[in-house]
Amino acid sequence: MKKKIAILGSNASLAQAIINEIASNTDYSLHLFSTRNSTGLINASHTYYRIPDTDLRNETLLAFDVIISCAVAGLQPGNTDPADLIMEVNYNEPVRIINYLVEKKYKGKFITFGSYFEIGICNTIEPYNEDFLLRHNNPLHNSYALSKCNLTKFLHHILIHEPLTFDLLHFILPNVYGWGSNFKHILYYVKGCILENSPVKLTSGSQKRQYVHIRDVARFVLKIIDQKAKGIYNLGTKDIIAINELVENIFKAAKRPPAIELNAITKVDTAMPYLALDDSKAKQELGWNPSISLDEGIKEFFEK
Repeated sequence: MKKKIAILGSNASLAQAIINEIASNTDYSLHLFSTRNSTGLINASHTYYRIPDTDLRNETLLAFDVIISCAVAGLQPGNTDPADLIMEVNYNEPVRIINYLVEKKYKGKFITFGSYFEIGICNTIEPYNEDFLLRHNNPLHNSYALSKCNLTKFLHHILIHEPLTFDLLHFILPNVYGWGSNFKHILYYVKGCILENSPVKLTSGSQKRQYVHIRDVARFVLKIIDQKAKGIYNLGTKDIIAINELVENIFKAAKRPPAIELNAITKVDTAMPYLALDDSKAKQELGWNPSISLDEGIKEFFEK
């Protein structure tokens, strides 16, 4: 019998990458929840889903073997999502669903995602482990970071204090990049500047960030579907690089001389000089092993 998988927020870029990995596997049947079915897959069913208008707390949800929650608001740079919507989508909705699954003694697997921006404003120059994310009181620079931080701490509480009948997994991600990722990602911005022959405008560009390829995450989610596991895990990589160096590497991949204007813009994320996740727990316990290097990912991006 095919394993039934639900993707909540199936139009999100990460959801699309996960769907692409799952779709070719005949062992699974896909059901997509979103405002529209944008995949074009004839072997995937679809249900209209809009937060907070659609209430998924019903018996239909309990029939799925795996539920992957990808719905997200406030992620894109310069987005105009109101704070209450960001909190509703990123925190209130998964909390509602998880509480329902706990109440109904759900037997499957529920997967959610966090972000390393929930580290907040911090000057520590080292990768952060899961314990740090759970205990810190750093100031958070926007509603997106606040909503993700609150979700991680709520999930920790559930994992510790509830006798769960299902696998609850929460994966905290660094910057996710690659073709099909967030279209406001720096790769798309720099590529646009190159095509328009205009300079890339940065802050100081000295902020160090960590990058994971969207396909590595999607492949790992497919792998973990059939594993028994629960908990909170960082999915980091060894690719930690200053933003100005990243942009220089993008120009190199495009075979263009760098055209960069430093200190041309201001952003609140300059208060976070270093963001990276310690992924040793995920490697040891779940076999997390990303295989696409940042250089490979950038090259592939420009070949698309």
